[in-house]
Amino acid sequence: MHNAYRARIAESLNSGVPARRGKKLERASPKRSDTSVRVLAAAIEMFAERGFESTTMRDLASAVGIKAPGLYNHYRSKEDILAAALIWVIQDFNAHVLGPDDPKQAPIARLKGILERHLLYQIDNPTINKAFDVLVRSGVLVRMQRQEAQNEILRLTRVYIKVVSDLTQTIVEPLGEDAPPLKPAVNCITTMYDHVHRWYHRDGPITVSELVDIYWSFSAKILGIDNRQPRSKPRTRTNAARSSARATVVDRATNS
Repeated sequence: MHNAYRARIAESLNSGVPARRGKKLERASPKRSDTSVRVLAAAIEMFAERGFESTTMRDLASAVGIKAPGLYNHYRSKEDILAAALIWVIQDFNAHVLGPDDPKQAPIARLKGILERHLLYQIDNPTINKAFDVLVRSGVLVRMQRQEAQNEILRLTRVYIKVVSDLTQTIVEPLGEDAPPLKPAVNCITTMYDHVHRWYHRDGPITVSELVDIYWSFSAKILGIDNRQPRSKPRTRTNAARSSARATVVDRATNS
């Protein structure tokens, strides 16, 4: 499974973008070795399956075909691997979700596109999202006082939130006193999209395109713009079928 992420990890780690600030966290040359990439890919999968505490350096070394002491040529500790994994996941998310954003588009169209890519990222990358959930819940970086890693993770997370918040503010500003409170609205919407992978399955009764439409309709209602949203392409399913799909989404999301 971790081979699926190796190419993406290698590209981002060797591109010189995102985590050059992470030099102090890892022993690495400007170009990351293939072993470093394989270790990080294996760590994402194993952390997702076993959790951070139950995954050992020996496990990670075995997964990439080297001896445990050899890992220390690439990462100083398991905590450094954890930090690198979390940072890469957020960078990968930002690249896929924010990268295609076109500032020339109208704000509503931009927000709709960003949220659609957010949803697709969540359901297309279940292992990454499970690992991120597990690692964040573990709180190990806080316990280990890895302040540099915490700061970088917070900075990267704020990139997405700022874009969504700025667009949302622009969209709801004309509503005046009828505009929803900005921070609660953004938190509600982004949390809804963050958690979609916890319950949605592609082989279920709701298609991906239906889910995109349903989630956007929820978002538009939260923002009070449901009469101003961009129209989607016509669907072949009946209104009754779409209503049933919406009810299924609400039921499964509520009980997940």
